[in-house]
Amino acid sequence: LLEEVDAICTRAVIIDRGRVVADGTPAELLTRSRHHNAVTMCLPSAQGASAKEKIGAHPKVSGIEDGGEKNGFVTLTAFPRGAELLIEDISVMATREKWDVQQLYAEAGRLDEVFRSLTTSDSERARERTEGVAA
Repeated sequence: LLEEVDAICTRAVIIDRGRVVADGTPAELLTRSRHHNAVTMCLPSAQGASAKEKIGAHPKVSGIEDGGEKNGFVTLTAFPRGAELLIEDISVMATREKWDVQQLYAEAGRLDEVFRSLTTSDSERARERTEGVAA
């Protein structure tokens, strides 16, 4: 169970088809995640489009993902360029823009994402993307 690896392991090894594809501490493996140092925020839907545009234009942001709307709130995740830290910049921006932020946090990364990226073949990834678009 990958969610328990970070809590109880000091080292993790990922093996794909008999080959070691990663070996390190859970923290080291988290740095391989696309979500490492990403910033997720939840704010009223009415402010979502403006926030998405302004955050997406920030020079340290490589992209922004809209997690969808629920109960009048939208969740946005901003991904850093390289190892950039975004949390402080986005927090300052939210204050300056007077967004009614309900949640704002930096992500450590996601081990399940790292595991999938290292163990899923290119053809399986392409199929998953195609099925995700079709769904």
